[in-house]
Amino acid sequence: MNLDRLHEAALHQLTGCRYAVLHALHVALCESIPKTARGRPIRRTLWAQLVLTLIKLRLDLPYRTIEVMFRLDAVTAYRDVRRILTILSALALKAPKGSALSRFLIVDSTGTRVRSTALRDHSGHKHHKRRKCQAIVTESGEIVSVSEAFAGSVHDKRIWNDAYGATKSTLKQIVLADKAYVGARGEGQILLRPHRRSDAAYKADKDSAKAFNRALSKGRELAGERRHHSVKVEHVFAQMKNFRVLS
Repeated sequence: MNLDRLHEAALHQLTGCRYAVLHALHVALCESIPKTARGRPIRRTLWAQLVLTLIKLRLDLPYRTIEVMFRLDAVTAYRDVRRILTILSALALKAPKGSALSRFLIVDSTGTRVRSTALRDHSGHKHHKRRKCQAIVTESGEIVSVSEAFAGSVHDKRIWNDAYGATKSTLKQIVLADKAYVGARGEGQILLRPHRRSDAAYKADKDSAKAFNRALSKGRELAGERRHHSVKVEHVFAQMKNFRVLS
């Protein structure tokens, strides 16, 4: 299989990325790699190395399987993937031109089933071993930040509190959350969540608390649609889990 000659449909199926995204990544790689490099020149094109790296992340294939499929030595494939990953992780990718300024951000966390014998990875809610991470996204679904992986037994609020120090400086808008973030750092200042019936504010003024919850719910709805805005976060999670290497 020639990685340089794959058509758009095959590229989307194997890498999980559309051609426009692949082209943007290829341009960013070309701009970041120095023109004059020491050592023997690499025979494989930069495009083929990028596609191979994304296939590895998407399907999580063993390098021996990659060797058979693409007729490429396993050690060479490993070096290509590590080289491209190092460059991609250092890229400062900018938002596409014309993207609308987000009025607020949305935060939520998700878990991925993993093979583990550690008791801390067991989720009492999902009843299996998993690892969790938190994502903060804009209204349009652009990722602002993703936390590191936590054990499956860790609560959403603790993930927010642990990542709060590193992400606070990057948060320019109000962050909308669900009721799992009760008592989280920055609550009422940069983090807004609905009032619960057991909250003091709800007991003190029920009508005012209900009005606040309705206003927050309207803010979490998509403009012109009757869908909950947290769907955007779930779409981002689906795109992340599209890459099996995440587990």
